[in-house]
Order: sequence, then structure tokens, then C-alpha cells
Amino acid sequence: EVNTLNALRNAKVDSYFIARNNDLYVKIMNRGEGIHNNWIHFVRAGRNNNNNANNSNNRRNNLVTIYQHCNQNGRRVTLGEGTYNTREFRNLFPNNSLSSIQIPEGFVVTLYDGDLSGSTVTLTNNNNCLSNIDFNEKTSSIQIGRERYLFDFGTNNSPVQSGYTRVTNTNNSSATYRWSRTDGITARDRGAVNNRINNLNRDLLFSEEGRTFNVNVANGRYRVRVVFGDAAFPHDEQQVNAENGQKFTNPVSTKTGQFIPKVFDVDVLDGVLSLKFRDRGGNDSNWAVTSVRLDFVSPLTNNSKRIVTEANNTLVSSVVMYPNPVSETLNLNFPVIENEVTNYKVMNIEGREVDSGIFLKARPAKLNVSKLSKGIYIIKIVAKEKTYIEKFVVK
Repeated sequence: EVNTLNALRNAKVDSYFIARNNDLYVKIMNRGEGIHNNWIHFVRAGRNNNNNANNSNNRRNNLVTIYQHCNQNGRRVTLGEGTYNTREFRNLFPNNSLSSIQIPEGFVVTLYDGDLSGSTVTLTNNNNCLSNIDFNEKTSSIQIGRERYLFDFGTNNSPVQSGYTRVTNTNNSSATYRWSRTDGITARDRGAVNNRINNLNRDLLFSEEGRTFNVNVANGRYRVRVVFGDAAFPHDEQQVNAENGQKFTNPVSTKTGQFIPKVFDVDVLDGVLSLKFRDRGGNDSNWAVTSVRLDFVSPLTNNSKRIVTEANNTLVSSVVMYPNPVSETLNLNFPVIENEVTNYKVMNIEGREVDSGIFLKARPAKLNVSKLSKGIYIIKIVAKEKTYIEKFVVK
């Protein structure tokens, strides 16, 4: 608009960024006449500024578009894949003002009413008015992820399977995935040993140490597929610990040139899906992984989770926790034998025990978390016949 351009002559530029569609966003330090917000959006020359045209471009360019009013009206901002906390989100968009959203095919968006905490809603399709899911003008932070992640583990120079992302034994600048620690991880390319060896399983990462692979994702339930194996050597007693104890797979052993997938579902509440690979002993001391695949299954509609413990081939019943995130008292409902007393332990994200005790027969069981620092915790509940492992967030 001409008035906006004229007003910019007296404005001081604080910062700017160029979106993936080459539009320019400029943040100004002072507001002149005709400027009504801190961010000014310049559409790339030659690109139609019509909303419908923008929606089409954004869906092709993997950009999520958020709007201040229902039916894709009012102020709009386009966002790429990533996590935007409250401070970052407010720099781009008025707080508690989001009313409609356009989501590219294959993407998942989680909206939070707090700073990446509090009540959430997860979307995979366009929504013309968030009032239809009782989340209109409530968003304070946002996370944008994909419905599918494909990772090919190997060296910096080995071929990468088509459609996959290369993962080596070093961390790069990617904000999507990272190793908690990279020391002790070795990358090898075994080459095209025979016709059964392809680009996906010819190379691998292995280690004697337990190492955790983290992927930033939108909250929800994911199906995880981890492939163990090595084209040149056998390995035994390999295991995955997913989401800090939410899932332990049965130990798996692979012969030379054998590749065995382990598939399971996990629930993500904190925007990060973590997989810890480890070796439990045996004749060989290394775990060896060639690839990882993550598929979004569904949003989390409540705080209950189905936990499978493969170590003893038992299906552990659902545990219902509320509220989660929590600041004072966490309520827990879980199946037990009548009048049974259960023990519990609470551990922080590093695995250090921070609380323990017993739950009496009364339900729901109540856990006072008011003395715990903000963060992610694991609670392990040991009953007579079952063990429950759950994750909760203290806000």
C-alpha cells in the first residue's frame, strides 16, 4: 500500500527475513502513520497477492499460512517447518489472534495456548475457523512438522536412498533432528556387497554406547520403524528405548547381511520424539542401525496412552493422567487389583530419580509436583502384575 511505503521512509529497520517463497518480512522499530503492526510483509514481484493464489503457492512451497480472521481473512503470515515459542510467535503475529489456517499436504501443526505448553490442538488439514474446535484466538505458540520423516543412517559420502535424509555421526545445523551426544558413534559404508544390499542398508551407524536420536515433530501418535543390521557383521541384543521409557523393544539379533525392522507406536507430548539405541550385551557389544522412519498416526485426543512393553510381551493397560502439563497435583488412573498398594518413582529427563513413594488404593492416585522444576519427567508405577511408564510435563 502506498501509505505504508511512505510511512516506511521514517521507520528504522530492526530486522528482516526472506520466506521460502521469497516474500520479504521487515520488522521496524517505530510505527509511522499508516503502519499498524511491527512486521511489514512484501509480496515477491510477479506473484499474485490474491489469497487463493497465496494458498496454492504455500501448499506447493511447504509453507503454513495463518490468518487473523476466519475464512482466511485479515492479517496473514506464512511459516516454514519449525518450532515458534511465544516470544518468536508474537514477533510475527498478534498473540491470541489466530482464527484460520492453511496447511500444506503432508504437514502436521500443533497449536498451543501457552509457551509450547498448556492446551493443544493438532491439525493436518486446513481449518477455516478455529471456533469449530474451540481454539479460536487462543494460540500463543506453534509447532510445524511433517507427517512422515525418512532418515538414512550412514557416512557423509555414501549414497542416500531416494526421498530420505542423510544422518551421519555428527550433528549439522538442522533444527529438525540431532544426536544428544555424537561421541562414540561410528559411520561405515559396506558398499554394494550383493544384490540384496541397496542404498538404504549398505551403510549404517553403530556404537557400543547408548546414544539418543531426537527429531522435532508436532505432538501426536507416531509409528516408528527402526531397521537394525549390518551388511558385513552380525550383532546381537540390540534395543530401542523410545520416548524415555515409554517403549522398550525386544532385543534383536541380526546375522551378517540380515536387516530386521522393529515397528511400534509412541505418543509425543513435548514436540520431540527421542529414540535411544543401545546394546544389552551378548557376543557383540554394538548396536547397528541403517534407517529410521516416522509416520504420523493421529492427534492425541486425551491424556491416555497405550504402552507396550515388549520385554515381557505384555500389553500394559492405559494410564489416564490429568492435567498434563501440570503445576501442582497430577491425577493418575490405572488398572490395579482391588485394594492393591503400588510403588512409584519419578525421574527427570536425564534419568535421575527425583521422587518416590507409594499410591494407596484410592483412585485417582494423586502426585504432588509443586516442588519439581519446570520440565519433562518420567513416572514409573510398579504394581503386582504390571509396570506402567508414563511421561508428564511440569509447567
